Amino acid sequence: MATAPSPISLDPGGQRMLVDGAPVALTPLEFRLLTALLRGNGRVIPREDLRAGLGEWAGSRSRSVDLHIHRIRRKLGPRAAALLTTERGVGFSLRATPAPVESH
Repeated sequence: MATAPSPISLDPGGQRMLVDGAPVALTPLEFRLLTALLRGNGRVIPREDLRAGLGEWAGSRSRSVDLHIHRIRRKLGPRAAALLTTERGVGFSLRATPAPVESH
């Protein structure tokens, strides 16, 4: 079994992510969420922790984290979005690499 390289990387200087090498613009809140999830290294980050890390902002609501995660998933595209998972009732996790694939 071999693992494929991660399709997601961050460009802190440009405050954007790269998906399969292509730049994808993020809002500042999306960038902070994605950074927190990547630092979690596959661990489930509770929704409350993500909210606390973002602080309060104009328009902040109890489901704001979910809304931003939804927007990030749309920007990731199907292959990379599969790495961002929801632990129902708890929070979110982002695996650094895709699941192992069989090599022939």
